[in-house]
Amino acid sequence: MIPLIVLKILGDLSFYYAFAGFFAHLNHVPANTMLLTIALQAAVYTLSYLLENKGNLRFAVLPLSLLGLFLPGLCPAYVLLQLPPTAYLILCAKNRTYFPTWSGAVDLVSLFWKLLAPFTLLGIVTRCTDTMVAITFPCAVITFTSCIMLARSLRHDSDIYSSPLYQAMNIGTAGALLAGTLLVSTPGFRQAAGSVIKFLYMNTLMPLLLWTTQIFAYLMVGAVTLFLKLLRMLQVNGDEVPDYDTIYGTPTDNTLYSDYDPNAHPYLKAFAIAVLVAAALYGAYKLFCRLQGMQTRKTPDDTGEKESRSYVFSSSARAKTDENGMAEKLRAQYRRFLKLYLKHNFPLERFFTSENICQVSAKAFDQEASQKLRSLYIRARYDGKAEKEDVALAKELIHRLKKDADI
Repeated sequence: MIPLIVLKILGDLSFYYAFAGFFAHLNHVPANTMLLTIALQAAVYTLSYLLENKGNLRFAVLPLSLLGLFLPGLCPAYVLLQLPPTAYLILCAKNRTYFPTWSGAVDLVSLFWKLLAPFTLLGIVTRCTDTMVAITFPCAVITFTSCIMLARSLRHDSDIYSSPLYQAMNIGTAGALLAGTLLVSTPGFRQAAGSVIKFLYMNTLMPLLLWTTQIFAYLMVGAVTLFLKLLRMLQVNGDEVPDYDTIYGTPTDNTLYSDYDPNAHPYLKAFAIAVLVAAALYGAYKLFCRLQGMQTRKTPDDTGEKESRSYVFSSSARAKTDENGMAEKLRAQYRRFLKLYLKHNFPLERFFTSENICQVSAKAFDQEASQKLRSLYIRARYDGKAEKEDVALAKELIHRLKKDADI
């Protein structure tokens, strides 16, 4: 479970530092110091979680999160920056709210997306892009990736996301995030990345904008010339209609762009950067929606495990064929069970798995019968395997559940 704990605190802390760190960086707090502080506080939070069953000892490690205050040469802004996350760690330890939830990860990334888009545009307009690149964007990457990995893990049953392979994937992601963002925060990397972006901007985006403007100008010139020729054809009483050259003069050879200086139009550059950033944020949001499978249309039997135990890292499980048609019949029986479930006014959230449904329905249904039905359903849905006897057994189990529940 430790990888999930690490991902949770990384997402929460980077959410805070993406915005608070922006203003701290403007007050001369180094970006790499803030990112190292995130790693330190995440380690302290994880250590406190490991001591959860040791009583008040879980509070004893929390002061370690303030070790960064003893680093030499730090300004008062860094001290103020540490107060909210330290209070947050204490609150989590007090309430024992260490473990993440699927809905919490989704809500966090949804809120972060809505705040980051206007904040980024504000940073571009105020010409603070260096600060955005140094701390806001690295923290944004940590937040988005951590929340995506959490939501992707927690939609499974606990025996899936606690498997060694899944935990290794999550802890590898957390380590890569911290290492990558620390690299991005270094001045040398930012300078190299800025040179690459400037090269691409000057040699790709700017020529495209100039060509688009030039084509539009030629089209306008052609339209005006055609309009004047039509007037000349329709002239009455010998009135002369001036041609284009008389009105606008003879254009020179590309004099409009020959002396173009890209630095003379900073707002055009800011607009181009804003478009690229907006496109990147939109792409990240669509990726998140795709990974989480946020379909607006859901059938009742879509509530359940998103992957089977045999196919945790593969989407091929959903492509299993139902050779004899019995798997679909068994899934239809599970839909009957869900109708019984809903008649009791039990909650049915979109993140519920069939295990959650069994736990909630324990108040009214025989657990042995509902667990047997769940096992048949999982095998039918994810492996596409079911026999005639399985369908008959499912009908018998539902009859027993219906009888026990007096429906």
